Formats: sequence, structure tokens, C-alpha cells
Amino acid sequence: MPDPDAPPKNLKVLPKETPRREVTALMKTFNKALGVKCAYCHNTKDYALDEKKHKDIARSFMRMTLEMEKSTFSYQGAPKVRFNCYMCHRGQEEPVLTPP
Repeated sequence: MPDPDAPPKNLKVLPKETPRREVTALMKTFNKALGVKCAYCHNTKDYALDEKKHKDIARSFMRMTLEMEKSTFSYQGAPKVRFNCYMCHRGQEEPVLTPP
């Protein structure tokens, strides 16, 4: 079993030194927010591989939400807004675009 404090290979959005246990916890939030399993984005025999398009899409959305938090919603006096996958996906693979 890999060292839980060692960073996983091939981190491209998260800081390269992020401990495996933190990355795993974040990935579990993605699982719940999108209602998918690990294999949706990853080759589960080698998680570092970049062969699935959903992994690249997820990275793009991670970058987008980080940028939104840094710039668009960080005006003086505004409360800090935290974005996450669930805000749009509501437990579905595709974003839920209409109100319930």
C-alpha cells in the first residue's frame, strides 16, 4: 500500500506536494458530487495515466473554480465564496441546468 503522506504521481492542478490522503479525500468529494466512481476519470490500474478525457475535463473545471475564487468573487468586503462540483452537478454526471 502506498505511503498516505507521499504525494501521488502526476498532480497537475493540485500542488505537487499534496499528501495522498488529502488527494484521496478530495477525489471522494468528486465521486459524491458527480455520482461517479473512480474509473469514470481514472485507469484504476494506474491512476497517474492521463488516458481518459474526463480526467482532463475535471482538471479544467478545477482550474476554473480556483480562478473564480481568486478573481471574480474576491472583491473588497465580499464573503469568501467556495465553489465545488456539487454546486452544478448535484450528484449527476452532467451539470443540472434547470431548477428543481
